[in-house]
Amino acid sequence: MKITTKLVLDMRSMEVLEEESFEYAGEVAHCGGGGSSGEVSYPLYMMEQHHVWLNTMNDLIRTIWNANPHNPSHVFDPSNIISEMNTNADRLSIPVAALDIKFVVWK
Repeated sequence: MKITTKLVLDMRSMEVLEEESFEYAGEVAHCGGGGSSGEVSYPLYMMEQHHVWLNTMNDLIRTIWNANPHNPSHVFDPSNIISEMNTNADRLSIPVAALDIKFVVWK
């Protein structure tokens, strides 16, 4: 297995500019690294601040979501307005019917 101890890349072309490496045939556990699950631990003050930021963002997202008129729990129901418009139109039909007379042209 090739163990790279130094690698310099041109980030635009990804060309290897400099490399130092050696061949290794032993156990990987004795290779001088690796073996972790990838878990990263942070100092307590950073974890606490991160928790505060996440809670603040969560509160903001919930506030924005609840204020969103397209939120499914706040869907606009126009049935009351339509019912009121129909009632008003019915009220107008009586006076309009009374005006439905033949007009006489005055000379």
